[in-house]
Amino acid sequence: MGMFNQVTVPEAIYCPMCGEDRSGWFVQFYYGDLILQDYELGQDLFWDMEWEWIGHPSIPGVWAQGVLLGCPVCHFHFDDPHDEFYIVEIRHNRIVGVIKDESGYGWWAEDWVAVPDR
Repeated sequence: MGMFNQVTVPEAIYCPMCGEDRSGWFVQFYYGDLILQDYELGQDLFWDMEWEWIGHPSIPGVWAQGVLLGCPVCHFHFDDPHDEFYIVEIRHNRIVGVIKDESGYGWWAEDWVAVPDR
């Protein structure tokens, strides 16, 4: 996968190892200027386009596949694909959603797809 970015999941997630809900989980995704940038919901993507990037800021709607990283406290990792895949929704270059991928498809053929503007 190479370089990537990550976004904080906006809601708490239950960690079975800690036995409680935890905030501060990250989802790693592969879209934009790939500079290991930490994003929050509502932030615009950074595009310097000097190094490695994927996609383009002119695409109005994007779903990027994301992978949930470990618990921010104990570093527990889910091993069930139903729990580890997320969709990072990007509209007009702004992160507008980080949602669990309930499709059950596992890894996508591509790291992101253009979706119709709404």
